[in-house]
Amino acid sequence: AETGVGAGLLERLAVNGLDELRALAASGGYDARPGALGAAIDSSTAAVGNSNPGKGLRAPLRLGSPVLLAAMDESGTVERAAIGDELLVKDQGAPFGVRTDPDAARDAVTRSLKRSCGLTVVTEGDLVRADQEAFLTATPRSDALRASLLAADALMGEVRKMLDEEDLLVIVSPTSRLSLPQAHLGVAIAVGPEFSPGSSLQSASTRRATLVTLPDVAPTVLEHLGVRRPSFMTGRPFFAVEAGSNRVQNAVELDRESVFVDAAGVGIVRGFLAYSLAFYLVVADSAYRAVHGHRMLGPARVLELLALSVVAFPLATYLAGTFQGHLLGFVGFLSAVVAIDLALVIAALVCARDALARMLILNAATLTVVMADLFTGSRLQMNTILGYSPIVAGRFAGIGNLSFAVLAAAALITGSLIVHRAPRSAPALGATAALFAAVVVADGAPPFGSDVGGTIALVPGLGFAVIALAGRRVGPRLLVGLAVGGLVVLAAFLVFDLSRPPEERTHLARLFETVDARGLAALTETLQRKLMSNLRLLTSSVWVLPVLPGLAAAAGLLALPRATWDRVRGRCPAPFAGVVAGALVAVLGFALNDSGIAIPSAMLFFFVPMALALRHMCDERLSD
Repeated sequence: AETGVGAGLLERLAVNGLDELRALAASGGYDARPGALGAAIDSSTAAVGNSNPGKGLRAPLRLGSPVLLAAMDESGTVERAAIGDELLVKDQGAPFGVRTDPDAARDAVTRSLKRSCGLTVVTEGDLVRADQEAFLTATPRSDALRASLLAADALMGEVRKMLDEEDLLVIVSPTSRLSLPQAHLGVAIAVGPEFSPGSSLQSASTRRATLVTLPDVAPTVLEHLGVRRPSFMTGRPFFAVEAGSNRVQNAVELDRESVFVDAAGVGIVRGFLAYSLAFYLVVADSAYRAVHGHRMLGPARVLELLALSVVAFPLATYLAGTFQGHLLGFVGFLSAVVAIDLALVIAALVCARDALARMLILNAATLTVVMADLFTGSRLQMNTILGYSPIVAGRFAGIGNLSFAVLAAAALITGSLIVHRAPRSAPALGATAALFAAVVVADGAPPFGSDVGGTIALVPGLGFAVIALAGRRVGPRLLVGLAVGGLVVLAAFLVFDLSRPPEERTHLARLFETVDARGLAALTETLQRKLMSNLRLLTSSVWVLPVLPGLAAAAGLLALPRATWDRVRGRCPAPFAGVVAGALVAVLGFALNDSGIAIPSAMLFFFVPMALALRHMCDERLSD
């Protein structure tokens, strides 16, 4: 896929298929521009390394050599490249019968660095061949992998010796899914004047020590060279932070835990969704049969136990996050989640006499844990079942979308039940309003949850709840005012975020900076990307499956038989207001978060059991 002038080392080469590459980048929706790093650097760039599977062969990539792609400018050109067969020697014991000649590779790098060059991209090549061979043969060779790692390490050592104290060496090793059953975290190392030995890396993209992202690499190089980062680059530069002891071991443990939770979480979530789906179907069937004169819901205590176990599940997953799951294994970790869930249910049964009081206990406990975690660094968001994963790399700090749903539902139910237990009490209403304000800060403030969509959804929803709990009717004008209030709160968070140092700013400030530089097109692209993500999830996500049964169950509990709706609203006005506010937040959360349908699906974990408790309470009063 490359053309060049001559066959010697350090020749000018161009990448073919550039239009295809640009189309591929555009389809991602992030305004990625192939060759942006090379184009931003004033001086020439160089590429050294041959990862082809043999002499005279090209890499099995439609778009050509990875090292050329990394070093090229926007025209697809690399001024000085050494990627030819002269870098390879025959070795029958190596993958594809060839390996990189260490002397030739070292000489090529030396030639590149002797000339004025802003960027030299180097790959040893043997690791790529080992990975490709393992994929093609389905039999990874540990000896080939070890030899390739040692060869890469030796070449990087030679490169480091060639650099002076003003140079920056960045080593990045993304993991490939070709020969591995699961994705792993890659390795990133920076050596240079900005990075003191013994420190760890961080970036504003992650806001979490020891973690950086691939989009951060180009801004890191540009910052070192004193070149202004183009506005369309989404990454932010690496910076050094103080590291604790056992850096390498901690990195290994983080990778193991990330891989474990990423894999185990899929099975656990699917199992729980199936469990909740079955619960919804049973409840819906009982509620609809009650229309025909059957006694409502039969064994009420059994259904309540099931309901409490559903409500307790999110909290159980967060508490299980305090364990090292990969040390327990899947069975052990799942057993821990189930045991914690069961313990929470038993605690609620022991501590409270009625269904609504038990709901208050579990929801208040969930709310307390999530908020305390957000105010203290979001430790229980990282690598937890309903949190986020550094392997997925959608978020690294603050609150995840599913946790937003948990926080919103738990807050609304807790607040409404506080008012329910002290009706017409100004202190209870004031305490609930203060609680809701703290929830907005925990979810949306840049130092804590930094949730943009969540803020816009929570302020109207929680505001609606406070007004309804006060006994006032919420009309269209008031709803518009609440929506504007959400934007005002978001604007306040933005002003605060922009006042902070660049390395501490969240994606809210970064979005503003991008819009300021590129215009409204950047905002339009972001909204379009979220919309497309939501639409895809409607047809591809397992979170869709419980939604209709859950809605049917809630509707049956609160609206059937006739007059039930008015009876529930009349006898339990505060919890009823909380349920209605929950529906508003669920709709807004669905529209404003790129997790889409997962938001209302997760909120149903709380509101279907809440509806069940309300129905039981009203039916018991009716029978009395």
